[in-house]
Amino acid sequence: MYRVLLFVFVLSSFTVRAQRELFLDITAHNDFFNYQGTDKYYTGGHRIGLSFRNPKKADRFHSVAVQQKIYTPSEISVPGYTAGDYPYNGLLYLSYRQGRLFRQGKASVTVQVDAGTTGASTGAGEVQTGFHKLINDRLPRGWHEVLELGELLQVQLDFRRLVYQQKGVAFTMLKSFQTGTIYNRLQFGVELKAGDDAYPYLRQRGAFATGNGKKNGFYFFASPVLSYVHRNRMFDTRQLKIETDAAPASKGLETEELVGTLNTGFVYFSPGFQLTLSQFMNTPEFRGATNHTYGEIGLQFRL
Repeated sequence: MYRVLLFVFVLSSFTVRAQRELFLDITAHNDFFNYQGTDKYYTGGHRIGLSFRNPKKADRFHSVAVQQKIYTPSEISVPGYTAGDYPYNGLLYLSYRQGRLFRQGKASVTVQVDAGTTGASTGAGEVQTGFHKLINDRLPRGWHEVLELGELLQVQLDFRRLVYQQKGVAFTMLKSFQTGTIYNRLQFGVELKAGDDAYPYLRQRGAFATGNGKKNGFYFFASPVLSYVHRNRMFDTRQLKIETDAAPASKGLETEELVGTLNTGFVYFSPGFQLTLSQFMNTPEFRGATNHTYGEIGLQFRL
C-alpha cells in the first residue's frame, strides 16, 4: 500500500509543475514534542505534501499529501492489549484538498478526500519502533495486537468566515463535517490570531501557502474547537485479545460524544519559508481516558 500511495503522490507532483506557485509541506506530530512528555493515544504522525495554486485564479488552492498517523495505549512497554485502553493502530492515506475563497477573501470552503489503509499494513509499528530506537526511548511491545479496520475513505468539508479583523488581530468562525469508514463528526470552533500577518486564515491550516506577502513576519494563534463524535471505529476493540487474568468479553471502548481541542502556537513566515510550532490539547476521547497533548512542527518551502 505504501508504494501505491507514494507512486500517486510522485505522479501528482509532476502534474502540478505547470503551476507557478508550488510549495513543499512537511509536518510532524508527536507527543514527544509536548510540554507534558506523554506517550499514548495519538502518539505521532507525519505528513509530506505539495500545495499549489494558479496565479490567474488566486482565490483557489489545491494540495496533495501522504500522511501517516500512529496510535498506542497508555503503557507501551506492556505487551498486548489491555481492556479499557486505546488499542495499537495506524492510518496511512493519500489526501487531496481543494478550497476557494468567497466574499472578497472573508470566507472559505474547503473539501478534503482521504483514501488509504489501516492496521499493520500502514507500517506504523515499524516507524514508531525505529524512532524510539533512534532517541533511545522505551520500545513499544504491543504491535502484534494491532487493530485492523480495513480500507480508509473519509470526506471532509470545512467552512470558515472572518467576523473581526483590525490592527493585526483576526477572529474567524469555523465549522467542519467529516464522514467515512472510520469516523463521523461535526466540529465547531474559532481561530484567533495576533501578529504581523493580517490574513484571516491560519497558514498552517493549509488554506493558503506561504508567499502571500513580500515581507518576513510572525504571529501567535489560538483555536478552540468542540467536536460532536457520532462514530469512531478506532475504539472498536472486539477483535483483539485482552491479556488479563480474567479477560471479560470486550465490547469496545465507549466513545465520548463531545471532545474539546485547543491548538495554540507560533508561526514565522517569509516569502519562501514558513515555520509552525504548536501544541494540541485534547479532552478525553473515550470513557476512562485522560487529557492528552501533542506537539506539531511544520515546515513549508517555496519550490
